[in-house]
Amino acid sequence: MKKGIKLICAVIFIVVLAIGILGMIMQRYGYEESDRAKSQAIEIANVSSLTTTKETTAATTAIETETITSEVEITTTEPQIVDEYAQSLFETDIAALSKVNKDVFGWIVIPDSTVSYPLLQGENNTYYLDYAWDGRRNAGGSIYLDYRNAPDFSDFHSIIYGHRMYSDAMFNSLKYYNDIDYLKTHPSVYIVTLDKVMRYDAFAAYDADAINGHSYRLGLKETEGQQAYFNYCLKNSVVDSGIVPSAADGDKVLTLSTCSADGSEKTRWVVHFVLSYEVKRNEF
Repeated sequence: MKKGIKLICAVIFIVVLAIGILGMIMQRYGYEESDRAKSQAIEIANVSSLTTTKETTAATTAIETETITSEVEITTTEPQIVDEYAQSLFETDIAALSKVNKDVFGWIVIPDSTVSYPLLQGENNTYYLDYAWDGRRNAGGSIYLDYRNAPDFSDFHSIIYGHRMYSDAMFNSLKYYNDIDYLKTHPSVYIVTLDKVMRYDAFAAYDADAINGHSYRLGLKETEGQQAYFNYCLKNSVVDSGIVPSAADGDKVLTLSTCSADGSEKTRWVVHFVLSYEVKRNEF
């Protein structure tokens, strides 16, 4: 009897151990496939190797002298932001990626982080949880825009989703935004599409209530409701960036969403960014 019990326990142990080892192998394979898909996308899209942002402010001054009155009139134009990082992103070949998968419409990058991926939009919010940008099944999934959002980011609120991978891939590095020092050194996210580059600046980060909360609310049209949304984000934030978005000024919000640290289905970790500026390709 005792021998039989020991044998059963040994079999159970071996089965559990085998399942655990198989899980680790599959997880490792998933990470490798995610890395492969990313490397392939970077090569096809010719993504710039520029990793830091550099901004210079250029102001021009024109001096006109009236010969009759001998008065000097000084005219100063508004300072223009010259973002070398934004300029370099226009070299990204989105069209080449779209030939592989028509759902690819842009690229998203947070400088000096692991976030640098093709940006997709599917027919729902579940498909690209399990498929890479090239259409191959992949546990790492893709980075994708909510299917209800306009792909030109004209909505007041746009949401982008990505897995929280243990390998620091996909949106895992978003977890660091609970530290104000990290936010200060990684303040912006860039998105490039076929015709423009947008820069958004982080202003809030927190564990969002995925069931009864308002973090994922879309379709806000009225200024009052939009400002209430900004206030909600700021109230829940665990960091203070010093940025206070204004609906009255026409500010737009971008939410990057991933799993919470505990993997709960009830909460999600979100980082909110406000649109700083957008530049059309023909404006450079």
